[in-house]
Amino acid sequence: SARLVRARRSSVLLSVIVTSLLVASPAGATRVRSLGLADMADRAGRIFVGRCTSRNVEVDPTTRLPVTTYVFAVTDPIKGVGRGPTSIRLPGTPSQPFLYGLPIFDVGEEALLILYPESGAGFSSPIGLGQGRFRLLRRADGSASALNGRRNERILNDVPDAVLRSRRLARDDRGPLDLERLTGILRDLVSKGGP
Repeated sequence: SARLVRARRSSVLLSVIVTSLLVASPAGATRVRSLGLADMADRAGRIFVGRCTSRNVEVDPTTRLPVTTYVFAVTDPIKGVGRGPTSIRLPGTPSQPFLYGLPIFDVGEEALLILYPESGAGFSSPIGLGQGRFRLLRRADGSASALNGRRNERILNDVPDAVLRSRRLARDDRGPLDLERLTGILRDLVSKGGP
């Protein structure tokens, strides 16, 4: 049914255009609302720590737009995914992302990702653009700290006090934060269903 395909393509394109109008420039990207970990965990379809193992650019047959598919090897599943490979599809290419602020992942990159649920067209992205993508900074002993696109500013604002105390963190902590503490907080939030 060609009519159904055209209707679906129009729907997908309309949602992409509306989103691009909201966040189509560096100025627009800075107006994205700051989100806390509890809010992100509640909205997330998938949360995991993993390593990007491949990146493939192709033209989506439905939208006829270029898309990039990233495959991650999940090493620490937290919500909505198990160990092993999982993929993320983003509109655009690494050299020309469809929206300003959409992340580009390098093969070999390690990250803690908090992703929106997949759309009907199979697209997903980190929540709040760079807010749901935490780059891992490895220490000499193999442990890691994590840092998002906003230098972790305000991510602990909506985390319950008891959870922060149990992880020896303060509400105003920012900058690189210990990965084990962050994943522990996320597990607490996911198991309790939010704040």
